[in-house]
Amino acid sequence: MSLSLSPAGISPAPSLTLARSIAQGVDELNQMGPFELFQTQMETGSSEAKVDAMKRLPVVAFAMGISPVSSDLLPYLQQIALQQPPMDDELLLLMAKQLQTFVPALLSKPPQILDLLPIVERLAAVEETVVRDEAVVLMNHLCTHLKKSAPLDTSVITALVNMAKRLVGADWFTAKVSAAGMLPELYTLTKHSELGYLYKELCMDETPMVRRAASQYLGQFLETLGSKEKSAELIPVLQQLCKDERDSV
Repeated sequence: MSLSLSPAGISPAPSLTLARSIAQGVDELNQMGPFELFQTQMETGSSEAKVDAMKRLPVVAFAMGISPVSSDLLPYLQQIALQQPPMDDELLLLMAKQLQTFVPALLSKPPQILDLLPIVERLAAVEETVVRDEAVVLMNHLCTHLKKSAPLDTSVITALVNMAKRLVGADWFTAKVSAAGMLPELYTLTKHSELGYLYKELCMDETPMVRRAASQYLGQFLETLGSKEKSAELIPVLQQLCKDERDSV
């Protein structure tokens, strides 16, 4: 993604959308720091202003710099991602896409990348399919860059596996469907044996939509296992899925 970025600590120029949506004058807006400017725009009552702000999120992040992104911006993004009632799907989709620009340019160390997991987990469970699909893309993007820090600390692996457990064990099918798309990359990264059992749970889930998602990624997951012995454990599940009478599977 090609971005026109402001130097760290220098606010991006206020957009016309922002200027029209809030009470502050242009001079006052120009005095705001990048994070304050982003917050102000996100907390207006204008949907157009919020979309404009989320589209400019990478610019804001690069203007803030690495440390303020971790200490200020990410906690704020987590707060608004988890808020109830939830934000519009368009904003959640934009967030999932824009966060991919943070790694590895701003967040390159495993503890920094793990700070994104609560947001990923939230986006993976929403009702809108395109948002969940982008959450899967985001998580797999994080896994790709975490591989560069291998071998990973045990605490990092534990955090990733625990997130997978929560998604697979969720009450609603949406999180489970997302988990199916994440588990192949998570296993490739962590080689944690418990992920195989989690995938088997998805394949045997009572909800046809979950079984369909599991069957979609099963071939990819089998490839990641790396041995016939490990793959053999999932062959009966594959045979059962092939016999599934539900058209959706």
